[in-house]
Amino acid sequence: MTTPTNLLLLGLAVADLLVEVEYIPYATSSLLGGDQLMAAKEHALYVLIHAHLSHVCHTIAIWLTVSLAVWRWVAVCRPHAAPSICTMVHARRVLLTVYLACPALATPTFLMYTVKEYHNKAGAKVFRVDFSTLALAHDELLKKINFLVYSVLVKLVPCLLLTVLMPAIIRGMWVAKSRRQRLVCRRPSAPVSTTNGANNNSDPSATTSARRFSRCGGGKKSAVKKSLSLADGVDHKKTHKKGEGATERTTSMLLVVMLLFLLTEAPQGVLTGLSLVYGHDFFSDCYIQLGDFMDLLALINSAINFVLYCVMSLQFRDTFVNLYCGACTRHKATMPTSTKSVTIHAHNSHI
Repeated sequence: MTTPTNLLLLGLAVADLLVEVEYIPYATSSLLGGDQLMAAKEHALYVLIHAHLSHVCHTIAIWLTVSLAVWRWVAVCRPHAAPSICTMVHARRVLLTVYLACPALATPTFLMYTVKEYHNKAGAKVFRVDFSTLALAHDELLKKINFLVYSVLVKLVPCLLLTVLMPAIIRGMWVAKSRRQRLVCRRPSAPVSTTNGANNNSDPSATTSARRFSRCGGGKKSAVKKSLSLADGVDHKKTHKKGEGATERTTSMLLVVMLLFLLTEAPQGVLTGLSLVYGHDFFSDCYIQLGDFMDLLALINSAINFVLYCVMSLQFRDTFVNLYCGACTRHKATMPTSTKSVTIHAHNSHI
C-alpha cells in the first residue's frame, strides 16, 4: 500500500498517535494524582511540556488533513496534472515540510506560558502554568499574536480551505463519473454472432439492436471500468466492488475524514478568535471552561481515522487481515498436498 496518498495518511496517523499516547499520562495524573501532585513544580513543568507537545502534534495533524484535501482535489479535479504533481517525491516533501513548519508555527505558544509560584489559602506553595511576563508585556502583545496565529492559521484557515475544497472534490467526482458513463455508453461494439455462427450483418434490424444493447445496456456490464490514478497507486481490478472504483472509495473516505475534522476543529477556532476579540474575561469564563470538551473532540478526531480506514477501505481491510490475522491462512497454504488429501479423506470417512 505504499502510495503517495497513503504516505500522507501515514504521516497523519503518526501525528494522531502521538496526540493520543501523549495525552494518556496527562489524563492519568489529573484524575489520580491528588492535590499534592497537582501542586508540585514537577507536575506543572510536565503540564507545560504536555501543552506544547500536544499543540505541535495536533497542528501537524491539522495541516496534513489540509494537504490531503489539496492532494485529492488535484487527483479528482485536475487528473491530467495529477501524474506530475501527486508523486512520491512530492508527498515526501509535503510530509517533511509540515513536520518542520508546524513546530516553527507554534513558537509564540512556546514563549507564552511559564510555570509560576503561588500560595493557596493555607499558605502552602503551589505551582501553576500561567501566562509569562513576556506574554503580558507591551499591552499583552505576544498573547494577542498567539491567539491570532492559533485561531487564524491553525484553526480558521484550515477550516476555510476544507470548506472550499470539499464541495469542489464532490463536484469533480460527479463530473468524472458522468464522463465515464457517457464514454461507456458510446463505446463501439464488436459484431455479434448468432447462435448458428452466422454474422448478424445479414439482418440489419438484429445488428442495430445488438449494437444498441452493447453500447447502452450490456456494454456497461461487460466494459472494464478502469481508472488509473497515480495519487492512489492501486489496482482497480482487484479493489473494484459493486461498480464503484477504488478512487471513489478513497475519495469518499477522505471526505469523511475532512468533515469530521471540520466539525471538531471549527468550534475551537471560533472560540479562540472570540477570546482575541473579547479579551481575558471571555478566555477564562468560556474558553477555559470548555477546554476538556474541546480536548475530547480533538481526541475523538484523532482516534476515529483508523476506524474509518477499516470501514471504508476494502484494500486496507484486506491488507490488515493478511498482515495480522493471516498466520493460520499462511500455515494452511504451506501444508503439503498429500497431507491435505489425507485430512480431507479422513474427514469424509466420519460423515
